[in-house]
Amino acid sequence: MHRRIWFLVAAAVAVFALTGSAAAGSHRTGAHIMSGQAFAKYMANYRTPQQRQVSHTVNFGMEQDAGGFNLANENFTGAWAAYFGETPVIRGNYKINQNGGYLLDMASGVKATSTYLHINIRGDANWAEEGVGATHPVTADDYIYTWQSFINPANAVASTTGYSLIYKAVKNSSKAVTFYWHKPFADFKDLFGYIYPKYAVAQANTTVPWNQMWADCVCAYDSNGNETNAISDGPYFLHSWTPGSGLVLHDNPAWYGPAPQIFVINGLIRAAGSPEVNALLAEEIDGIYPGTPTGVDPLMTEPSISHVIKPGFTQEHIDVEFGDAQSAAGGTHTANGQYLLRRQWFDQALAKSLNRQGVANAIYAPVLGTNAIKPLNNPFYTIGPKATLSKYQYFKPYNYAPQAAINQLKANGCTGGPNTPNNTDENNLYSCDGHTARINFYTTTAAARCVQSAPVWHDNALKVGIRLDVTCYTAQPDFFTNLLPTGAFDLAEYAFTGGPDPSGWDAIYQCVNPSLNLGGQNYKNYCNPKVDSFIKKGDSELYPPSRLADYQNAANLVSQNVAIIPLYARPSLLFYNNNINGCGTGCGMALSDNPTSAGPLWNAETWSWGS
Repeated sequence: MHRRIWFLVAAAVAVFALTGSAAAGSHRTGAHIMSGQAFAKYMANYRTPQQRQVSHTVNFGMEQDAGGFNLANENFTGAWAAYFGETPVIRGNYKINQNGGYLLDMASGVKATSTYLHINIRGDANWAEEGVGATHPVTADDYIYTWQSFINPANAVASTTGYSLIYKAVKNSSKAVTFYWHKPFADFKDLFGYIYPKYAVAQANTTVPWNQMWADCVCAYDSNGNETNAISDGPYFLHSWTPGSGLVLHDNPAWYGPAPQIFVINGLIRAAGSPEVNALLAEEIDGIYPGTPTGVDPLMTEPSISHVIKPGFTQEHIDVEFGDAQSAAGGTHTANGQYLLRRQWFDQALAKSLNRQGVANAIYAPVLGTNAIKPLNNPFYTIGPKATLSKYQYFKPYNYAPQAAINQLKANGCTGGPNTPNNTDENNLYSCDGHTARINFYTTTAAARCVQSAPVWHDNALKVGIRLDVTCYTAQPDFFTNLLPTGAFDLAEYAFTGGPDPSGWDAIYQCVNPSLNLGGQNYKNYCNPKVDSFIKKGDSELYPPSRLADYQNAANLVSQNVAIIPLYARPSLLFYNNNINGCGTGCGMALSDNPTSAGPLWNAETWSWGS
């Protein structure tokens, strides 16, 4: 899976229709788009568990729509597009299991040294096209084309971490390739987790540029750039997508792994909370992967439903925008925001005004207990000792301390606001060097954000004389695909989901440099050359203690600079119908709660219906 990219997640998103996403301007025939009317008619065949069991079908709830399926494209990094359009469809060297362990997948062997990375590709790894079967082997040419795509400055690549260190590729045979690097890359297992079928896409890149490729499908193209068949080297094809409604996966019998026992997986968009919970209770769907526990109480004690809850690699946070004031895509980075948010003391005061523990409790305490989820105080690590040991709690100095926030504002010359943190007057605000402490706060329409957290952030900040003007956007396409990449915001709350290695954060914190494809996910335009230096050292450091020190040094600086306000590490939750089994006890969907960006379909080929 493509672990070099951290995928964007809506906490609990409402149902919405895609109208004019980033894909709309791309060259496309719509061959893989199913209309809403056709999708509704199609789904009539899979309404009941009995219909689904007979047809070897699973319906799975989706909290968020896709926004395009070229998951290496910085504009197409939606988590649910990855869960359905990458994990079961496009494979790579390794897969990450539900415990965060790396397992060889499409590679039969990988050897990394200080000078090269050698990859042997499985002899039985083939590209297959739906309705045709196996068409071409997965070869060294595909790997080389993938590397070339990632380092091409014309391509809007979300992250070139690791790939940019490679200077040469040698095709040893059709099933073996060696990449040579200027400096070694310690996290080599996360490279080449996403391989393109060169034969099926490269010929079309003149009419369908890479930045527009796979905007609505994972498919082959003819020489004129028209979409043809769905393509896969994994257990499933992305058969169709219905924007605003869902996705359909069909099994790929030609893939190299065990034959899927589930022939069809329907992804159905259902609003988080009661709608998706009720759909599972009513047996309309067979599994859900909720971003937060909002409304899941009835599932915790329902005998026909099983659940798995574990720590996750999802960081809920607030981006602090450091770029120039501008308006775009329905949002605005204000002049006040430009001035104030570039002052470290202001950002630290803002962070101190926010009761992060209070919000975490409001969302998680009803299910997990009070203080079960604590504020996240490390911007590079989400779980485990590297995140939680006291010496790594770099953001702790900015924990909730509203009086200290007021004192910090005053100490830096701000005037006119409250003396104690009990202000409720929307106009009783501090002014700092002539800039009123009034800034925009954007997030998604997710209940956990728009209904629970954003109003609290507004009230918290107002008590110390800072006003947050809250606007909530639909996750796709308005917030993630259209607005966020423009940087036209002051503050933006959302989540990243990634994996165990910290190098996934490189493109999120490194200085933006389009010509070098750096900082592809740094929507906040944060830049600290010292952070870049530590990241660069950490990428090539092969001695684990030194590498940890490099990344922790970067985390310390990012915390001091308040590049983001880390909120909490979201636990990973999975609820599913007991009758969805697998290869035996403790198999199948029981193991599908994968807290990395692989998501819940990482082992979908092992699912099956029981009695």
